[in-house]
Amino acid sequence: MDSVENEKALVRFINFSKYNSIITDKKTTNYILSNSKSWIKLCMIAIEKTPNTPEIKTKFYLLVKKTLLNNKKKIVTLIKGWNQGVYLLKDPFFYDFLLKEEGLKYSRNKKFILCIER
Repeated sequence: MDSVENEKALVRFINFSKYNSIITDKKTTNYILSNSKSWIKLCMIAIEKTPNTPEIKTKFYLLVKKTLLNNKKKIVTLIKGWNQGVYLLKDPFFYDFLLKEEGLKYSRNKKFILCIER
């Protein structure tokens, strides 16, 4: 995982990076899309709710470089891979593995969703 000091540096970093896809929150997604013509929003992939309310705190999006759209096989693989991961999270054995074996933290406020459309 890479990190940068601010949003302006992020746009510069991702435009010149090796990455063809990234996951960002709604605020960062909007900043990237308004400051770079190289990226598009492929789909929403997660939501985070405010604790103890049905209100959505933030949304998370999968962004891809526009050049990746020329390779339909890679786009399909990316979407199928994400969706398979969402399906696996519904499996109690896999879920238990992530929490215990991999040490990931659980948040009832975050929900991963299928990547279906923009």
